[in-house]
Amino acid sequence: MRDYYDVTRRVESLRQRYVHRRVLGEVEGYPIFGLTCSLRSELPTVLVIGGTHGDEPSGVEAALAFLGRDQSPWLERFQFEVIPCFNPYGYVHNTRHNRQDVDINWAFQQDDVPEVEILRRLVEGRRFEAAIDFHEDWESPGYYLYELRREAALIGPDLVRRVSAVCPVNTNPCIEGAEARDGVVYPDLDAEVVRRGEGIPIVLFQRHTDHLLTSETPTGEAMDRRVQAHLIALDTVIEAHGGGET
Repeated sequence: MRDYYDVTRRVESLRQRYVHRRVLGEVEGYPIFGLTCSLRSELPTVLVIGGTHGDEPSGVEAALAFLGRDQSPWLERFQFEVIPCFNPYGYVHNTRHNRQDVDINWAFQQDDVPEVEILRRLVEGRRFEAAIDFHEDWESPGYYLYELRREAALIGPDLVRRVSAVCPVNTNPCIEGAEARDGVVYPDLDAEVVRRGEGIPIVLFQRHTDHLLTSETPTGEAMDRRVQAHLIALDTVIEAHGGGET
């Protein structure tokens, strides 16, 4: 079992003046933290989520690493909403699902999943400049990325190229049943709804953002490389939205 107290300690140790910490809710006695990094509340917001699947710890580590970095170069342009560990029960018990044995990533329409209700309250009535969800895949030989974007060019090919400097890339032409090219997956939303239901990534893109990315690192790589790959992905998103070079 992992020690969630370590996550709590690291969240509570953040001392940057622009980091505002709160508990979004509790599930099975574990607090789910939300952290806003902001100088001005009117700025566009980038949503960052880690730990949706409890057996994918690199997302939690990447979100915490991002929170610990100096974000001041970006905060004149953006603010950030960060959930470092969205599924603490799964994280502690090293399981993909929550205490109810539900894959919360694909349960947005269920009204009895507490983690989903917490996210629903957080995003209700809000639009995000971009949203990125950190995941990992124990079966994948390398990094890959899902990207959905409206009315602007996709950044996935450039993002994956940057990640390839620190992590191998999954170049298979089909990943998780979807068409892929050089590590970028191009999902069919209608097919995904039929196959998995109306999950968090689909709802976020349909209702809350024009740019959604799911960053998938290979579990077989060392933790520091997986974390670095996620952070490169986030840096690339920020730069693409006018945040300057990171």
